[in-house]
Amino acid sequence: MARKAYTQQVRLLVGCLPSIAKFDVCALKGGTATTSKLIARLVPYGMVLDPDGKMDVFTFSNERGSVHHVGTVTPEDSEDYVLRKVVGRVPGWKGGTTYSYVLEHNLQHFGWLPAEENFGGLLSRFFGVQRDSPVADQKRSVVVFVTDGENDPADHARMISVLETSERRGDKSTFYLWVPVSMTSISSSFGPSPRGSRTLAS
Repeated sequence: MARKAYTQQVRLLVGCLPSIAKFDVCALKGGTATTSKLIARLVPYGMVLDPDGKMDVFTFSNERGSVHHVGTVTPEDSEDYVLRKVVGRVPGWKGGTTYSYVLEHNLQHFGWLPAEENFGGLLSRFFGVQRDSPVADQKRSVVVFVTDGENDPADHARMISVLETSERRGDKSTFYLWVPVSMTSISSSFGPSPRGSRTLAS
């Protein structure tokens, strides 16, 4: 009885949070069919968690430019989604894995970090024009990372810095769920976790 009440409470607390899935395209190289089945199983949870009834899908690998918004997925569109929308179609396909850039992108996407400047260029620098970086509306979120657990050691310090800086700012931002799709240990790939970071390893 107590367990049932606890489950209902958790669903109530997270029921207003946007849900988002992020797929490591390095992890998809050898298991695209399995990952397609996985996303089909994740979608129903997204329907419960997300007030819009859809789940945003992003992919990433080992570079800043590899973070890519694929689109949204619903139960009606979930079958073979990865095979149809991701395989060979996204930046960074068959690359390595780093997490700092995709974590930064997540904080930008949900309004806890200003978006990067992508306007201005030479003329604005010449005339001294400066603009504030745009910031999205702040939203708490549940983010599911599907990854093989690999992480470039050169990215460890930057990744920890992104998480610790977010913590110091007091971002009431994101709950992360890490879903490994290989035998690699996610915790060992990440190194020491920052105190108080809200990450959940599967």
